[in-house]
Amino acid sequence: MKSIRLGVLWAGIESWGNQLIALTVFTFLARSVPPESFGIVAIAAVVTSFCIVFVDAGWGAALVQRKELDAGHMNVCFWCSLVMASLFVLLAWPAAPFIARWFELPELTLVLRILALSLILTALAVVPSALLQRELAFKALAVRRLVAGIGGGAIGLYLAFKGYGVWALVVKQMLDSLIATLSVWYSCKWRPGIGFTRAQFSDLFQFSLPQAGSQFLVFVNSRLDQLFIGAMLGTHTLGVYAVSRRLILLILDLMTSVAAKVAFPVLAAMQNQPKEYRSFYLSAIRNTSRISFPALLGLAVVSPICVPVVFGEKWTESAAIMQIMAIGSFLQTITIINYTAMVAKGKAGLNLAFHSVAVSIDVLLYVWVVPYGLTTFCIVYSVRLLLTSFISFALLSSVIDLPFRDISFTLAKPLGLSSVMALSVWALQFAGYMDVSLINLFIQVCAGLVVYGVLAAIFYPDLLGYVWGKLELSILGAQK
Repeated sequence: MKSIRLGVLWAGIESWGNQLIALTVFTFLARSVPPESFGIVAIAAVVTSFCIVFVDAGWGAALVQRKELDAGHMNVCFWCSLVMASLFVLLAWPAAPFIARWFELPELTLVLRILALSLILTALAVVPSALLQRELAFKALAVRRLVAGIGGGAIGLYLAFKGYGVWALVVKQMLDSLIATLSVWYSCKWRPGIGFTRAQFSDLFQFSLPQAGSQFLVFVNSRLDQLFIGAMLGTHTLGVYAVSRRLILLILDLMTSVAAKVAFPVLAAMQNQPKEYRSFYLSAIRNTSRISFPALLGLAVVSPICVPVVFGEKWTESAAIMQIMAIGSFLQTITIINYTAMVAKGKAGLNLAFHSVAVSIDVLLYVWVVPYGLTTFCIVYSVRLLLTSFISFALLSSVIDLPFRDISFTLAKPLGLSSVMALSVWALQFAGYMDVSLINLFIQVCAGLVVYGVLAAIFYPDLLGYVWGKLELSILGAQK
C-alpha cells in the first residue's frame, strides 16, 4: 500500500509538474509563433504519432501486465521496437516530399524528416519506461519528464523569441525526446542483450498484438481529425483547432495520467481478486471525477475570456471551439480509466473491438462533417465522445461484474457539484464580468474555486483527509 501511495505521489508530480511546464511554454510559444506554424508541426506530429503506435506496438504494456519476466522478454521488446523505429526513419526520407505535396506545404518535408528521428529515441525508452512503471518507480519517471520539459522548453522559447517560428517547435520536440530518453536510461539499471526465444516472443506477442491494435485505433481517434481538418480547411484552421484541443488534452492528461499510470500495474496485480479490483476502480474514478469534472466544465465557462487573455487576441476564434470540446470531453477522464481497467484485466481484445467501432464512426464523421466547418464538426464530435463514454461504462460493467448503478452513483455527486459551480461562474458573467481582461478572468476563476471548495467541504467529508494524507506523504518523501 505504501508503494501505491508513493506511486500516486510521484505520478502526480510527474503529470502536474510536466503539464505546468508545458502550459507555460505553450502559452509563450502561442504568443510568438503564428497559427500556420502550429498547423505544420501538428501535421508532422500526426505522421510520427502514427509510427510510434507500431514502434511501441503494445510491448511496454505487455511487460507491465505480465506476471513473470526474464531477460529474454525484455530483449524481445527492445529489439522489436528499435528495428521498427529504424524502418520508419528510413521510410520517412523518401516519403516526406509526397506527404508535403499532398498538403501543399513544401516546408513540411524537412520538418517531417527531422521529427522522424525522434522515433529512435522513443524505441530506446520503451523497455526502461515499462520496467520503471512495473516497479512503481514513478519518481524516476517524474524526474525524466520534468527535466525534458524544462530543457526542451527553454531552448524552444529562446528560438521562438529569436523568430525561428516552426523550427522553434521542431527543436523543442526533439530535445524533449532526447532528454527524456537519456534520463530514463540513467534511472533504469537494465541493459539490453541479444538472447531471446520464440516462446518468449510468443508470450508477449499474444498480448501486444491486440493492444497495438487498440493503440492504433486510439491514434486514429485522436489524430485523424487533424489530418482531415488540415487537408479540407487549411493550416490556419488546423492551428486554431490544435490550440483549443491542446488545452483540453492537457487537462485530460493532468486529471487521468496519475490514476491511469498507477492503476494499470496495480489492477494488473489484482486481476484475480475481483472484489479488490472493483473497489480500487471505483476509488480511482471517484477521486478523478472530483477534480476533472469541475476543471473541464469550468474551462468551458471561462474560455471566451481565458483564450484571448492567455494566448493573445489572434487566438480568439479558438474560444468557442474550446467550449464545445470541453463539454464533450468531460467524461473522457473516466473513459480513459475504463480502457486501463479492461486492459489490466487482460481484455485487450475487447478494448480493440470497442475502438474499432469508434474509429468507424469517426471516419464517417470526418468525411461528412468537416466540410461544413470547424464548429459543426466539433459539436457532432463532442456528441460522439459522450455516447462512446457510456458504451465504455457498459462494457467495463460486464467485464468486472460491477452494476452500472454503482458507477453512476459514484459520478453523480461530482457532476452535480461541478454543474453548480459552472452555473455560478456563468451567472457572474451575466452580471457584468464578461469583458476580456485579466482581472475578470481572475475573479471568475477565484469564484469558481470558492464555490466548488465550499461544496466539496460539505459534500466530500473525506476529501480533506485524503488531501492531508497526500501532503503528509509528500513531506515524508521529501525528507527521504
